[in-house]
Amino acid sequence: MTVGSGEVYGASPSILMGGDAHSAARRVGTIREVVGLPYWTTVGRTTTDHVPGDLPSPVDLSCGLDREGWWSDRFQHSIETRHFGNETLCPFFGSLPKDVRAELLVWYERLF
Repeated sequence: MTVGSGEVYGASPSILMGGDAHSAARRVGTIREVVGLPYWTTVGRTTTDHVPGDLPSPVDLSCGLDREGWWSDRFQHSIETRHFGNETLCPFFGSLPKDVRAELLVWYERLF
């Protein structure tokens, strides 16, 4: 499977290095491939709370975002490329629209 920036997946905590804050799959947005390694940097999305600096993320049913939320670097994870698209561990929900994808990537780059 080919992975691209700005895609949305449902990542099981079992594939997240260090696990996650809760046991349900977390919506993650792909940022970029880790150079020289079979991993992608992702950021997670929360619908329950946010802190200053989190990026608002509106509902977008085309990519599985069924509630208002926020992208947050608090939920940054590296995920092995082989897991993306696995229907159990990391199903694909869709791609963010170009303008939203660009906003996510710019927001992420400003953090680091």
